Amino acid sequence: QEYRDDPDSHIHVHRWEPWVRSYLCAQTLNSNLDFRVLGPKTAIDDDALAWQRRQFSVTLHAWWPGLDTRVRLATLVRPQKEKFGPQVERVLAWADLREERIPEVLTQIANTYAFWGALVPLHAERLRYTREVLDAAVQFAMFVEMRFKHELACWRPADLSPQVQPMVTTPGHGSLPSGHCVEAYVIKEVLEALLNMNITKPEQHNLHQQFERTAARIATNRVVAGLHFPIDNLAGRLLGTALGQFFVFRCGGRQSDGQPWTPQERIFHGDRCPGPEEFEPDRQALDGSGVPYYSRLPHPDTAPAPNSILSVLWDAAKLELLNLQLSYR
Repeated sequence: QEYRDDPDSHIHVHRWEPWVRSYLCAQTLNSNLDFRVLGPKTAIDDDALAWQRRQFSVTLHAWWPGLDTRVRLATLVRPQKEKFGPQVERVLAWADLREERIPEVLTQIANTYAFWGALVPLHAERLRYTREVLDAAVQFAMFVEMRFKHELACWRPADLSPQVQPMVTTPGHGSLPSGHCVEAYVIKEVLEALLNMNITKPEQHNLHQQFERTAARIATNRVVAGLHFPIDNLAGRLLGTALGQFFVFRCGGRQSDGQPWTPQERIFHGDRCPGPEEFEPDRQALDGSGVPYYSRLPHPDTAPAPNSILSVLWDAAKLELLNLQLSYR
């Protein structure tokens, strides 16, 4: 046996137990993040942020070794209070589906892998590292989404109307963004990258569509249950996509189109969202084409992702998927 002598190599992470790797992944990701909260009472000395002076917003910034300045990953602008009245009506309308979706809602409270496993066999015994990577991505998403929920402090449907009567106990944290939605879209982005998917090819585009529909179904079930508004999913989808792509980048992976991840800021303009708006991803392009509440801003070229514990686990997950002939070449 030899002691570690290369500071850029993390291959020895395989010697540790899975829970240790989980802690190391969380520390690696979260140590490079910070949040900026802006509101009407915030003094802003950056002209580029002047548009945020009139809203209440939270921006997630990221940094990693070799980068000169922090990169803005996602900004969520809080919707005005009056937008939630029409949103309550949407929640009440979705309640008609509760009886038929009870099994899904209850199963998805703590774990959604059974639903992703219907598309890709995510057996823990055969895909040990794939599950570890997905768990790390979900844990990362939870850390970030909870900070957004805290800062934006949006009320739940049951807080605004006694008619909602949720199917299950309302969680004790804010409503926007929907955490289940964030995590579903993170899983979608990570799975597509792990599988080497190129969604421009017909057979892979079909699987991509199934991933999209699964993520949207999981998110919508939280509205059916009376726990979230559709507008929470509009914000959650944007944040989940941004976090999923950033996670893939930090692991040394690529986007679903096969291209290297390029930094960009995604913005959800909750103040521009119509009050009665539904969550319908097929017509709500994240680049803002066709809807007023999404936008995307490119960043200058930045330093590539450094080698890390994440990249070692990512390579192990890619290899086991390849060995089981589950990934696309």
